[in-house]
Amino acid sequence: MEGSTGYAHMIIDYSKIFDGVDITNALNLQLNSVSDNGNVLATKIAGNLPGMFHFE
Repeated sequence: MEGSTGYAHMIIDYSKIFDGVDITNALNLQLNSVSDNGNVLATKIAGNLPGMFHFE
């Protein structure tokens, strides 16, 4: 309603960043250069970011 204040409870689940990423593989635990930001691992992690947030 106009002129009123509303509140939302935002939940952030940081574990969602690694959905579909094998973190037992040491190669999946490092991005060493700016050019690595375009590789499959970085793209997967970036794609997982929106799934971290939930609202109540």
